[in-house]
Amino acid sequence: MGRTVYKDNWLTVEKVGFKINGKKVEYTKTTEADVAVVVPILWDGKLLLEKQFRHIINKDLIEFPAGHVEKGENPLKAARRELEEETGMKAGKMKLMFEEYSNPGMAKRRFYYFLATGLKDGNMQWDETEKIGFLKLAPQTVEKMIKSGEIEDHKTISAYLYYKLLK
Repeated sequence: MGRTVYKDNWLTVEKVGFKINGKKVEYTKTTEADVAVVVPILWDGKLLLEKQFRHIINKDLIEFPAGHVEKGENPLKAARRELEEETGMKAGKMKLMFEEYSNPGMAKRRFYYFLATGLKDGNMQWDETEKIGFLKLAPQTVEKMIKSGEIEDHKTISAYLYYKLLK
């Protein structure tokens, strides 16, 4: 294992040693909760996205609903929970599209991407740090916004491109 250099509720940073080609090297390893990302498809084929203020970069980002997979929770349950908490919608059907590592050189954190259809009303429950607006956009509009740089969130870009490949 490694030596912990920082730890809080969200992040652990460790220095870990490895032997590579007979040489000892030290890496920085971060540990954060996995993330569930949801691509909600509305009855008319439009996509439901959020406009969410991100404090760290001090601006709004256009994103698909997403959030941490909590301890003891599976990614599907997290995706269902996050969709309902952030948008007030429940999915009749939720299908795993793909999963990926976001930064395997430093972290084991996985992102799980789900397609949500058959949406119906649920109960929205924002965290005290969340400030969210909603956009219902045609897929072509989302694509134009990605190409123009208006959508710059990596998980949203990845999710949309994979969704487009499925069509």
